[in-house]
Amino acid sequence: MIYNGVNGLIYYSSMAARVFVSNAGFVATIAVGGYFFPEETVAGMAGAVAIRGATWLTKAVDDRCRVHVADVIDKFLDVAPRSVTMGYLNATRVIGGPQRSVSTSIATNPQLTWVNESLATELVSPLLEESIFRVGLQEGLALGLIAAGIPRSAASFLSGAIAASLFAGAHNVDPRSRQYRDTLVSGIGFGIMMYLHGLPGAVVAHSANNAGVRLERFLRG
Repeated sequence: MIYNGVNGLIYYSSMAARVFVSNAGFVATIAVGGYFFPEETVAGMAGAVAIRGATWLTKAVDDRCRVHVADVIDKFLDVAPRSVTMGYLNATRVIGGPQRSVSTSIATNPQLTWVNESLATELVSPLLEESIFRVGLQEGLALGLIAAGIPRSAASFLSGAIAASLFAGAHNVDPRSRQYRDTLVSGIGFGIMMYLHGLPGAVVAHSANNAGVRLERFLRG
């Protein structure tokens, strides 16, 4: 009995450790966020559920009715002057540069082999991308528009919409692609979380959303 008990303890401990390591990024985000920002962490978790639901719903509507919020951006880029289109494409490339550099370093640097997919997608990416797109771009644009005399509500809406479209474009520049459309919806959700609950809420929502995407991909094989 002692032998079986020890073996069972070792087995389940190793399984628990495997689960922890494979979800280390999400666990770390929730643990740190829950300790320092408990209310924002709860809000971020709830926001992630809403974002996953919105992503599924917009995808279902798009598949059935061929209508998606990304169509607005697609149409705009079709009719906009070439200089505007090229400016948008250049902006997505420049703003997405830091994330691409980090991803490349993680993939190619032997010293970063300990950074697994969970740490990369559920800790590093949410912190980096939310700092760039929500703090730097969304909040920065809002302050600039307000300083230019635009009402706060309109400035927040415009800056959030621009940040979300650039966020999607940094992942895939084609508004017709599934990745762009799904990322645009999640970017809108992260922008709302930033507006309502600040950076901690946006980061937790981003981390939990990415964890949900990984889980869905795992379940689909």
